[in-house]
Amino acid sequence: MSAPKSGLSAKNLMRLLGMRSYQTAWHWLHKLRRATVLQGRTQLAGEVELDECFLHGESKGEGRGCALPVVIGAVEAGAGKGIGRTRLEFLPSHEKEPIVGFIERTISPGTVVNTDGLQTYQYHVPALGYVHRRHVKNPRAMPAIHRVFGLLQRWLLGTHHGAVSRKHLGWYLSEFAFRFNRRNSNHPGKLFARMIEGAITTPALKWRQLVGERTSFTGGV
Repeated sequence: MSAPKSGLSAKNLMRLLGMRSYQTAWHWLHKLRRATVLQGRTQLAGEVELDECFLHGESKGEGRGCALPVVIGAVEAGAGKGIGRTRLEFLPSHEKEPIVGFIERTISPGTVVNTDGLQTYQYHVPALGYVHRRHVKNPRAMPAIHRVFGLLQRWLLGTHHGAVSRKHLGWYLSEFAFRFNRRNSNHPGKLFARMIEGAITTPALKWRQLVGERTSFTGGV
């Protein structure tokens, strides 16, 4: 599986366009990240792997409920079909509401959903109309979502040096998912057109809104 191409950092954009202000470059990049989210996008379908990861490593003795940033993710991973689209979202807590909300927004009803032994999955995934496969003693049973998480960690550390705050993490997830879902595209013109479409339909973002907001937006189309 090929990894998504590395993203631009604000410093790289400054050098590329000859900008004098880091704030301007950072502001531009956040506008573009919002343009990666397509309104009315289709939900994941077929067979999906669903899990969470702790960003920037997980120390011994830590687990669910620790203070590290947590990302919940889903990826299409049907047998013999390779890895398809992904969705990613910052998870503020392991309470039922944000997890169930992510599942309902992201995965089409009737889909086969593979999860670990988290009780929230055990009780609510079948109740929401999904075919639930629960993997408790086999951590290798969901290789696709773990590959996605591994690439995400490398991207955040390699491109952004891990300097991504929780406040804006959701929009970085949008950018990563947009790049991942188009990693095999041979039509750069279509990608550019998609970004232009998103930029036109995305509301203008003022600096005060950016520095004052707090978001957990789900990853890009």
